[in-house]
Amino acid sequence: MRKVKVSVLLLSVLLTAGCSSHPGAGTWTAEGQVEINKVVVTFEGRAQLFSAGREEPLWRCFWSGQSRRNIAMECIYAVDNETEAMFSLETTAPGKANLHKGDKFLVELNRQPETD
Repeated sequence: MRKVKVSVLLLSVLLTAGCSSHPGAGTWTAEGQVEINKVVVTFEGRAQLFSAGREEPLWRCFWSGQSRRNIAMECIYAVDNETEAMFSLETTAPGKANLHKGDKFLVELNRQPETD
């Protein structure tokens, strides 16, 4: 019976850890005139990249965690569904992240506070 309890406890810890959100999840914004000024990364594995002056996303993405600090995003250009690109978001410090398109650095982002 003790083995069953220990197994159930270990399984519940593993499942709970797998459900925790990635540090890259959230809403990120950049300051100044930049190509992408807002990134929204949701817990469900989706992300949207916005440019200034647009209410609709410029890129629609699916993301996966690459490490504790990085996520990779496979994106489709909203204007032309045939155009695809790879982006990555690397959390660098609490509330800070860098956005890359392929190997090219795009912008430093700041996490926005959660709103209810």
